[in-house]
Amino acid sequence: MTEKFRHRSVVKNLSPEEAGQVILSIIEPRFASADVAYAWFRSEPLTGLSGRSALQLIAEGRAEAFLEYVEAIDAGVYA
Repeated sequence: MTEKFRHRSVVKNLSPEEAGQVILSIIEPRFASADVAYAWFRSEPLTGLSGRSALQLIAEGRAEAFLEYVEAIDAGVYA
């Protein structure tokens, strides 16, 4: 099982708060600082996901969909 699929299976069984913490740890290295990562996570509307932020998606129980989005970006797909 690859690392990306492991992340998806982990967040599937977590509370939204726990999933948010895991996801922040996954996306943080992509940003200049933890503060920038959190600001993006909290407020950036994601076009490919109905304009919802990562935080909104996780609160709706869609953490796996967000991780798929991140994986697509990592693979070079324009989001």
